[in-house]
Amino acid sequence: MTDNQLANLRQQIVTHFNESELRQLAFDLGVEYELLNGQNRGDKTIELISYMQRHNRLPELLDAVHQHLSQMTQPNRSDNPLPLPPDDPFFIGGRINDPRYFFGRERLLREIRAELRKHSSVSVVGDAQMGKSSLLYYLYLTRNAWLPDDVTLAYVDLQGVLDEADFCETVLAKLGAAGETLRDLKRALYRQDVILLFDEVERIAEPDFNPRLHDLLRALAQEPHFAMCLVTQRSLDAVFPPQTPGGVSPFHNIFSVKRLGPFTVEEARRFLQQRGAGFSEAEVEELLAQSGGHPARLQRLARQLFVAKRG
Repeated sequence: MTDNQLANLRQQIVTHFNESELRQLAFDLGVEYELLNGQNRGDKTIELISYMQRHNRLPELLDAVHQHLSQMTQPNRSDNPLPLPPDDPFFIGGRINDPRYFFGRERLLREIRAELRKHSSVSVVGDAQMGKSSLLYYLYLTRNAWLPDDVTLAYVDLQGVLDEADFCETVLAKLGAAGETLRDLKRALYRQDVILLFDEVERIAEPDFNPRLHDLLRALAQEPHFAMCLVTQRSLDAVFPPQTPGGVSPFHNIFSVKRLGPFTVEEARRFLQQRGAGFSEAEVEELLAQSGGHPARLQRLARQLFVAKRG
């Protein structure tokens, strides 16, 4: 980066990050805030930029700053309440289809976006109802904020895919192409700069799908113009076991693995605060204890309490 670009980066951070947010930024980047020299936010910002530059990590810092700036205009920040229905501030079941109602996961989103921009494939693993589908769809809905215009991004829900021909036809339709064979799919994908977001991936591990499909996806994942993000409840090695004795999974060692777990205590608190349900501190503590931070469970319990208090 040029001196002017570094100066502009410093100005962006000083202008748009308060001290708490600057601490969080350093924490997310694995930098000890207290060890940064300086007595004020401006000095700490200069030291953070210098540290990231010395360790060849400026792209990570830029990505984190840009993500923060994009979120400033989104209504899912804790200091900008959502336009939620006053009689039902909690949503139960299913994928979140409106990006305004997606909550949290900022660090994980940052990491996934950074990998996909490098065309490195990502595997997201999490238990049932942990928010995997919502996370994947949010990546798709916000693509203009993090992905260059010349890269094609497609979200594909595999739950309703009938067979291999239907899989090929579905993916090709997302890319604006026609066909229903693996040959058609290969030809189309080798001609485009593509990132595919696959939901309900366990479907294509079932016996009615030919292992050649898995081999094709593995081969494509190692090409510089192609990447995937797959979400599953178990690791890909478990979902796609070796096809021969002594072999390895067709997706072994080609994905960056990200774990999607429960909300932290702080995230769960912020979530309840953002919903504006008016719970007391004792009620919040009870919800945190009962839910364990599990997103779907937290919403169900919170809704039950909200309805009971209203009634």
